[in-house]
Order: sequence, then structure tokens, then C-alpha cells
Amino acid sequence: MSTPFVKVSNLTKQYGDLVAASDVSFELPQNGSIGIVGESGSGKTTVAKVLVGLERATSGKIEVDGQDWSLPAKNSKERRERAKYLQIVFQDPYSSLDPRQTIGSALREALTISGKPADEAEQLASELAELVGLPNRILDFRPAKLSGGQRQRVAIARSLAAKPKGLILDESVAALDVSIQAQILNLLVDIREQTGIAYILVSHDLAVVRHFADSLIVMKDGQVVERGLTEQVMDSPKHEYTKLLLASVPGPGWVPGRRTL
Repeated sequence: MSTPFVKVSNLTKQYGDLVAASDVSFELPQNGSIGIVGESGSGKTTVAKVLVGLERATSGKIEVDGQDWSLPAKNSKERRERAKYLQIVFQDPYSSLDPRQTIGSALREALTISGKPADEAEQLASELAELVGLPNRILDFRPAKLSGGQRQRVAIARSLAAKPKGLILDESVAALDVSIQAQILNLLVDIREQTGIAYILVSHDLAVVRHFADSLIVMKDGQVVERGLTEQVMDSPKHEYTKLLLASVPGPGWVPGRRTL
């Protein structure tokens, strides 16, 4: 049996008396995809931040590709090394982009930080733009000139600079209108087919998770209340909270390859 790409065991994160995540466990297979589902405040983003070292777990164990990541990286060298395994894309890409920096410069910087030679960064930046469906001319633009969907593509391209084995998508399409959501999700499916990358999709939107994730966990008040293969959970939910979430889904949602919801 192959080693899971990500294995989380009994993860707990507390802020003083507030327990943001409690005893969370799940596994993500190599090249697989899992959804972490729940409303705002359920603890799903806390789990994502702990996984990439933006927060430190109170207790529990995190293993990524067989390595113990339970403690944050000790130095910049270790952070760069971990970036080759797992990256995160947040909901608002604009806040992570320097408004004074061109898109090409941002991508070249990400490539250089990840260890790519400076003399190759120009060509590699063009290849990243192509991978996420952006025309080469956009490399000369600054973030303010881009649409929300284009900025999210830039954020995805930048996260792929280190060629990570996994990507965490934290509500990464939530702020986009439904047609642009579909374009970004189809792009992510294409990237997975081309690269074999694994995904952790953090979302409140079960319509998106249904067709994107192989399996899912449902979180409420920091705890996992249901887990299983996505189709099984969606078609035969057992927990009342999952049933409530499903009842709020307005329609069938995004389907891979379809351009609009």
C-alpha cells in the first residue's frame, strides 16, 4: 500500500480557550483530491493554514509524503524545501500581489525563490502563464489591470512555480462569478491531468466539491462530523449538518468540462 501524500492524525488547534479544530484526521492519496467542507467558522481554513505552516498545531501529527511536518519549518531553507511539496491559494489573490510589480516579475520572483536559475526564469514564467491559460502579454501588466479570474490564474501560476506535489485551494473560486468559477475549476482539472498534482479543496460550496474531490470530510464547530467518498456522502448523508448543507445547494453546480454553472 502506497504512502499517502498527506496524512493528518488527531490535529487540534486552540487559540486560548477557543478550539478552532479538534481531533481532525484524514488522508490524501498521492495524486488524489479531497474536499474539506463546512460553513464559515467550521475550522476548515485553520486546518489548511496548519498544513502549510502558517499556524502551529496545538497537538496531533502531520505527515507529507512520509515526512513529519508536525512542527513548522525551522528556517528559510526548510520552508523552501516544503514549498516543493505543498502550496496554498487563498480566496483573494489581489492581497498577495504587489500592486507595483508586473505579473512577469512576480512569477520570475517565485521561480527564483523556488531555486530556478535566474537566466531560465523568463522562459519558465512564460510557460507558467501558458499553463494557466494566460496570454504572454499579461506578463507586462500590473495586478490592477487584471480581472478577478485573471488574478486567480496568476495566483495559481505562482503557486506552481516550485512544482509542488500538492495544492491547497482555500475558497479559491468563492469570490468569482459562476462562469469564471467554471473556467478556473476546469483549468485546475486540466493541470491535475497534466501534472498529477494532488488537491485539497477547502470550500463551503458542495456544488463545487461534488465534481472536484474524490473524497471529503465535513466539519462543524472544529470537528469532523462526516467523511467518505464524495458521491456516497452527497447521495446518502448521515449527519444532520451534512443534510442541511446539501439542502442549501441551489442546483447541480459545476461539471468538469462545462463552461458555465
